[in-house]
Amino acid sequence: IFQPQMDHLVCFVPGMLALGASGETADEEMELAERLMETCYRMYSEQPTGLAPEICSFKGRGVPAVEQAKHCLLRPETVESLFILWRTTGRQRYREMGWAIFSSIERHAKIVGGGYSGVRDVTTPAHRPLQYTGRMESFFTAETLKYLWLLFGDGSHVPLDQYVLNTEAHPILIHKDYRWGGQWGSLPDVSELTQAIHNETSRHAAERAEMRHFAAARIRALEQLSHH
Repeated sequence: IFQPQMDHLVCFVPGMLALGASGETADEEMELAERLMETCYRMYSEQPTGLAPEICSFKGRGVPAVEQAKHCLLRPETVESLFILWRTTGRQRYREMGWAIFSSIERHAKIVGGGYSGVRDVTTPAHRPLQYTGRMESFFTAETLKYLWLLFGDGSHVPLDQYVLNTEAHPILIHKDYRWGGQWGSLPDVSELTQAIHNETSRHAAERAEMRHFAAARIRALEQLSHH
């Protein structure tokens, strides 16, 4: 059943679209990525705290929080997409969005005694005290802060044509045979990629066959020695 609402978890999609934009539909895919990025940012900017709720509604005007999902756990999906769009477009606006989100986290989620906490209601007016979840989720330090650091850091860190960031934001080096090439978005021909995978598989198979041959020869030599 269609419902006019969106979870914050979906905000990885702008980055995914930007990473995959290529070929004849590249411009269309990038336009969709950037429009969705604006929507995800508005989930933050239209709340009094500047923090996004778990779920927003699209009924009527704006993007208000769904009544049962006004809490914020400091999730990483939006800043992940901001980082990717900054890298793929070079537009300063995405850094400005990230800085606004980071400033709201510092202002409303930082705990005096140390650490950060989720916020129970991001629609709380400025004149009322916030209530906290009392928990700092592991993904906040492992992902949210990491993507913010990458967003504001030197662009040479974790180049996206050489690394893949998995679902927990761990950078994994791409084997040189499978990289996309020198220019961003220039995907290799499918046949070339298939051939590269076949070559790599054949090489490993040959190495395994050689090892088996060596092991068998060693066993035969040991058996001959045992008979003397």
